[in-house]
Formats: sequence, structure tokens, C-alpha cells
Amino acid sequence: MEPSQKNVLVPIAYGSEGSEIVTLIDVFSYAGAHVTVASVEGDLQVVCLNHVKLVADKFISECVSHKFDLVILPVRISKKMCEDGEGLTNRKDKVYKSARKATSN
Repeated sequence: MEPSQKNVLVPIAYGSEGSEIVTLIDVFSYAGAHVTVASVEGDLQVVCLNHVKLVADKFISECVSHKFDLVILPVRISKKMCEDGEGLTNRKDKVYKSARKATSN
């Protein structure tokens, strides 16, 4: 990774929109950013909508010691976290806390 290269974190969860995630990864990679995909689930492999499977680079808990210039929460994850019950609320809290630690280093 080059010193001027920006670090981008993209958390993913079950039910994410696969095409949205892949598009975000592609756009930021083509722009020269180093993109880290992090699972907020218990597995690195996440099943998205329409049974698309994505494999994260690491778990969100492994990202707290890294500094990120940008953390992107895909729309579907954000929406589900707002609408769903306690399980996703806990996931949202985990993502936000990890992202806050990661960007404050």
C-alpha cells in the first residue's frame, strides 16, 4: 500500500445487496484506494440477496487497530439495522464502535 493511498472499510452482513457491495469495491479500487471488506457476521463468507456469496477480507473486530479514511455502510445494511430487532441493532453497534475506533487512530 502506498503512503498516499486511502483506506476504505466496507462492512458486509447477511442480506447485503451483492451488486452494491461489488460496485463500491470496484469504484474505490479503481480510484486507487485500498478497500477492506469486513464481515459483521460470525463467518467471513456472507450470503447476500439472491444467494450471492461474498467472502470478506477479515472480521469487523479485526479492523479496530487499523485506520480508515472512509467507512461505507451499504444502504441495505443501514436500512435493515434501523428496521430490524435486537440482532441487527447489536450488529450496528458493533460496526459503529469498530469503525469509530478504526478512524480515530
